Amino acid sequence: MRSNRGNYLIPVFVFLMAFAFSACKITGTVTEAGTGIPGLTVILSGDKSATAVTDGQGNYKFSVGNGSYIVTPVPDGGGVFLPTAKQVYVRNFKAVKANFSRLSDNDVYWDPSLVVPIQAHPDIRGQKVIRGLIHLHSIYSHDACDNKPFIDGKPNTECFCQLREAICSTNQQFVMMSDHSDNFSWHEFPDVLLYQPEQGDELIYRDGRPVANIIKCDCGNNAIITAGSENNLMPIGLKRMPDGTPEERHALLTSTSVETVDALHALGAMVFVTHPESWKTEDLLDLPIDGIDVYNLHANIDPGIREDYLGLPSLGFIPGILDMLTPSWADAHSDLLLLSFLEELKPDIAHWDRMLYSRAATGFMATDAHRNSLPFLLPDGDRGDSYRRMMRWFANYVLVENQTLEEIESAVFKGRMYGAFQVFGEPVGFDFYAEAGSKISEMGENVSLADSPVMHIKVPEFFRMDPGLEKPEFRVRLIKAGPDGGIVVAGSLNSDLEYAVTEKGAYRAEIKIVPYHLRKWLGDHTKPFIKEYPFIYANAIFVN
Repeated sequence: MRSNRGNYLIPVFVFLMAFAFSACKITGTVTEAGTGIPGLTVILSGDKSATAVTDGQGNYKFSVGNGSYIVTPVPDGGGVFLPTAKQVYVRNFKAVKANFSRLSDNDVYWDPSLVVPIQAHPDIRGQKVIRGLIHLHSIYSHDACDNKPFIDGKPNTECFCQLREAICSTNQQFVMMSDHSDNFSWHEFPDVLLYQPEQGDELIYRDGRPVANIIKCDCGNNAIITAGSENNLMPIGLKRMPDGTPEERHALLTSTSVETVDALHALGAMVFVTHPESWKTEDLLDLPIDGIDVYNLHANIDPGIREDYLGLPSLGFIPGILDMLTPSWADAHSDLLLLSFLEELKPDIAHWDRMLYSRAATGFMATDAHRNSLPFLLPDGDRGDSYRRMMRWFANYVLVENQTLEEIESAVFKGRMYGAFQVFGEPVGFDFYAEAGSKISEMGENVSLADSPVMHIKVPEFFRMDPGLEKPEFRVRLIKAGPDGGIVVAGSLNSDLEYAVTEKGAYRAEIKIVPYHLRKWLGDHTKPFIKEYPFIYANAIFVN
């Protein structure tokens, strides 16, 4: 007799799968001073949209399936939450937690995935400190999204949404995109601004044209997005597409000449060179560019760049990454992946110093994320190269009176900014300025040698770092630009620095770090990663 036992198992299997799917939850607690906050709205976005209200103990929950989500508490009663939002990943239908605390809760300490709200930074001489990213790729780059920015002629929606979600979950105030011209040239404004009107985006117009986009995040943060293109040159903040056909646009964007730089400036862009390690300093100086990148993630993991320009083993970054994929790494923190390959780009720094010896040049840190290089999952369930992870590792911090497009672009152009690796902690209170009597000169500004200026470098504090952790070591350096590179003229260890200038020239500040405080999150992998790393690069002040 034929058995129907298998047929009976089918509905049982379907029921169990449905139960597993519905039982998967994102849960958490929202607190203030250790006490749950009742009646607070929590928003879920990403692969599913929903809202929840905390119960009497401040608990909330969402029923979800596998996917990527952002959880955001709404500050209805004022204040700022830590973190402002949290990106979580549900894999294999396992429940995950996302807890939040209003900033008055002194029991909340930093960890490597914590996104610190920009409000944690105090004003500096009446100027706000805001942070953002320069050099980022979207679906308008041919090689983004695992080389599949468009699928069957349609945008890769999953990848596009992950980028927008990461802009909000990492609390960026500005993002200067830099898509490759062989895809970018065939698209138009405002699409290349990541514009989505259905998500509440607001365009910024100049002369009747859309030139930037404001993404309004659930946490209350706004991010200003501009368009740009990375090729031999990198114009950022383009106010419109070049004239002509897509082929003619592509030809202009991939050219390298004084006339090209002038044409890009005429389109409202600042013009930079990225990957300067492949250039000669004299060639950089021959072009009227506005600056160069002084750190680029891609350069640290590109075998050709490592071997040909950095003097590093071409595959030297692989052992550290493989180490982090071993089972023992599950006890460590996945967002510290950067430490396995982070190296200072000495040729780029040398170019910068030689350029500063001749003229002003803004130095910036280039994220260069494509979501196409480390596709494997780490123990936290997120890709090694996810937008969220790479956009959390470092940022550029600018000084502005107001968060407007004009002020942000002016600060970047003048070099009134510094770059910092957030992977070590949020550097609150860093400052670099020149004092001459009652006058203060900021980064990117000039001061007269006749006024006897004194340079000041203030060592930052890490936001909400557990005081019980071992202290990091800060190595502070004041560097004077020279024809053969930078010269260290003063230094200090773990303390602020003051230096009375006696010679004209361009002076910049940098801080190196030995991250002893990260031992807690390195598990059994401490020894290879407790060493000196670059931490902060500040733009120059010019003594003339």
